Amino acid sequence: MREVILQIPTLEAEQNIDIDVRINGKKRTMHYRVEIIDWELIQIGAPIRNNIPITFRKKEESDQ
Repeated sequence: MREVILQIPTLEAEQNIDIDVRINGKKRTMHYRVEIIDWELIQIGAPIRNNIPITFRKKEESDQ
């Protein structure tokens, strides 16, 4: 899939974003979610049905 980059306003944590776009006249809604966490991303797994496993590691005080 090609990418289109949109700037969105600064959001608070746990916010949903729904963007309606038209591609060759066909309407499509894109859904996104913003989560702000103080952990480090370790791995993004292979999609399973409609879910994507994401593994995080909690940052220790010495990591900050």
